[in-house]
Amino acid sequence: MVNEPSWGISNYHDSGWTGFQVNITSLVNLGTTNLLAVRVVKKSPSVDLDSGDYFTLGGIFRPVTLYSVPQTNFAGVQVQTHLLANNQAEVDVSADVTQGDASTPVVMTLNGVTTVTNAANGKAVFTRILNQPQLWSAEFPNLYGLTLQLKNPAGQITETVSNRIGIRELTISNAVVLLNGVPVKFAGVCNHDSTATVGNAMGPDDWRRDILMMKAANINAIRTTHYNFGSGFYDLCDELGMYVANELPYCWVSSVGDQGMTPAFQQRAREVIRRDRNHPSVVIWAIGNENSAGTNLQVVADLVKTLDPTRPRLVSTFDASKYNVELSDRHYPSPATMQSDGASATVHPWIYLEQPNTWDIRLAADASVCEQWGIAQQRVWNVCLQYDTIAGTFPFEWSDRALADPNSDASYQQYQSTGVQLLYSFPATGIHILKCKGMVDGFRNPRPKVYEAQMVYSPIQVSNALTVSSGQVSFPVKNLYSFTDLSYLTTAWQLQRGGVTIASGTTNVTLPPRSSGTVRISVPADALAYADALRVDFNHPDGRDIVAHQFTLANAAPTSPDPALPAGLPIPTFNLITRQTVSDPGYWTKVLRYPASLTGVTLTPANATTLGQLQSLSATVIGGSSGSQVLGQIQAQYANNQFSYTLQWTASSAEVQEVGWIFQMPSSYDHFSWDRDTRWTVYPPLSIARATGTATPDSTNVDITRMDLPNAFDFNSTKYDCNWASLATGTGAGLMLSFDPSQRFHCRAGGGNGGNYLLYVNQQVSLPNDFTMQVVPDLILTLSSGNVLQGSFDVGSVAAGGGTSSSNAVASVTNVTPFATASGGGVQFALTFSAVVHNSFSVWASTNLVNWIWAGPATEFNPGQYQFFDQTSTNLPSRYYRVSSP
Repeated sequence: MVNEPSWGISNYHDSGWTGFQVNITSLVNLGTTNLLAVRVVKKSPSVDLDSGDYFTLGGIFRPVTLYSVPQTNFAGVQVQTHLLANNQAEVDVSADVTQGDASTPVVMTLNGVTTVTNAANGKAVFTRILNQPQLWSAEFPNLYGLTLQLKNPAGQITETVSNRIGIRELTISNAVVLLNGVPVKFAGVCNHDSTATVGNAMGPDDWRRDILMMKAANINAIRTTHYNFGSGFYDLCDELGMYVANELPYCWVSSVGDQGMTPAFQQRAREVIRRDRNHPSVVIWAIGNENSAGTNLQVVADLVKTLDPTRPRLVSTFDASKYNVELSDRHYPSPATMQSDGASATVHPWIYLEQPNTWDIRLAADASVCEQWGIAQQRVWNVCLQYDTIAGTFPFEWSDRALADPNSDASYQQYQSTGVQLLYSFPATGIHILKCKGMVDGFRNPRPKVYEAQMVYSPIQVSNALTVSSGQVSFPVKNLYSFTDLSYLTTAWQLQRGGVTIASGTTNVTLPPRSSGTVRISVPADALAYADALRVDFNHPDGRDIVAHQFTLANAAPTSPDPALPAGLPIPTFNLITRQTVSDPGYWTKVLRYPASLTGVTLTPANATTLGQLQSLSATVIGGSSGSQVLGQIQAQYANNQFSYTLQWTASSAEVQEVGWIFQMPSSYDHFSWDRDTRWTVYPPLSIARATGTATPDSTNVDITRMDLPNAFDFNSTKYDCNWASLATGTGAGLMLSFDPSQRFHCRAGGGNGGNYLLYVNQQVSLPNDFTMQVVPDLILTLSSGNVLQGSFDVGSVAAGGGTSSSNAVASVTNVTPFATASGGGVQFALTFSAVVHNSFSVWASTNLVNWIWAGPATEFNPGQYQFFDQTSTNLPSRYYRVSSP
């Protein structure tokens, strides 16, 4: 808390980001009711410093506290820690004491040891050496209790101040940021201190929820965009383990060169540093956001170093040499620029406090952009990992900037002329103001971007190169932690067959931080021989699953459609949408989409109405902003269940959102299924990005501003890189398409006219064109005159059931006959049973009908006849069995 008045005006304070205190002793009337009145004004003298790329909300959004202190009191405390040789640390504590003098005793208690000194000249100074200190980091947030007490001449305690401090040291060597002498990477994210329901009135529960969600996503650093957060936030970052790039509140300021505003710049810097400098979680002082060059930035940079020389500073988007600070910063560089930065840095490390942008869903084709964004993050993070001279990256941003106002839309009509509020009105969720680009929405429902962050940022990187030997598996692993040995985590493994776990266990594997090695796990040989997959999870003691990886042990047979087409399947419709991404004062940025159509269509035969009748199709493609611009020519053919096409582009350059074909099916065909090639081997069970699954239209009953279904938009979100896709009835019968591995298509379902359903089969679905385009230019398609686009895929059907399901296979089991047989001088149990031919069955055993273990696979000794011998049952008095498929 600070008590510095703004502009020398008593009881007046500019800026709403830092709490302040005023002395009202002379105004209080004892023995009667007093009214505390606070006037909040919008236009302060330094309002330019308090308006930027965030919502400016009125009111008082932090607690107001009335308190008293003795005449002699603590005015401020500063703690600095330094690491010494021989595993020692020095803790320096300086306390400013109002009206303190050489006769004022000050008591410090640290780590159970008490020291006493006097407040000579109003300052008490302590130095303590600790042996074998428990150091603070985000991986191990060790804290020490520090207590300071003032005593009066009679020896009575008159004031006590308590803090939790962390012992850690930040240094830079050869352009590498070191924490406690070890290189550290900031796997960061940008965040605003607000939610949809409380605005800026964030409290401990809100902060804790955010921090824990971020840590579960392997995020270890937060940038406080674009201002300092409430003081309780930093307490929780200290406790839970989160690095903080603490940003001084100067965003898009026009007065960076105005000497008349210099006092306002200085005051905000003094307030932030004095309040937050004792927090071990604060690792960077970030000076402003995206300002032009100006003398006030140099004034602040110099002042910050004077107030706290222990942390690196940066000035947003400037090279460190510009203002003689420690870190260089860019926003949204290309990977090539990052590589150049990392390779050339010799003194000042690079850090990217905005990189990459997280993409507004409304600028994309559909919600699948939340998964595809991970490609951009992966490319950026790969460069960061390549160079120790790049300290970290901070995607922009964690949460939607959204406000849920309980008032009706009528209260916003006065703003209709500006177009802003009504453009951002979402009545279903009450959201009126929005940037819909968060990794979570404004209510903190996670989007697929969160899992992408978890996998990209994972400090444990698992190679897919699995070695299998009898009773053991091994695979290469990188431990990217700075301080954590792999043995601190529990390695859990599962052997699976058809998605069913048949054996599992845990182990602890030793691998030092910042090293690579091989993980070896002993597993049951019989289960390994029967399993088709091995899943490995690395679990943190606090319950987080740091990363999960699944190895394929046996490849499934490829799926292909039946040659018979669904009855009456219409000829597919050509799907082409071109687009322009433009600036807009209301929307910020918006996309103008131009659906194309066909004219001059020629069919062979001319009377063909179904795909089965079609031999060829040719037409002129028209579209663009007018809807009638000639874009090119399309030719398509269908023969032997293969649909192929060629698009010849004749128009000027145009950016393509999507291009492909649309198949229409009747209203009962409402189950969209797929199998696709994915970036990760494990996904959450209902993730819209999972490798295989089935979605129904009810998953679309959700709003983009409140994605509170775990499978939100599953039905109508693009599944990239499909091996096959189908649109079927609830029984599984319907349309199926399959794709060659050399040209996988991107599929989604949707609603059509008259209650019908559509299957979109696109060769290209481009990602949004925004600040991150330079990271993924190859994922945005632009067609120019002379370009040719060709594609093909197989079309057919899938029968009801889609083959023998597990439930159908189990239902076919009959004639189960148990018997005992002599073996190895004892007696063991065995089973025979009849079931559907050429299927896989497992036998499970129990001695109490409660705890079941996988006993082994059944063997088909004749078509439809199976047997199982229980090698582990010798001389057991009894055993129960059940059969599953697989």
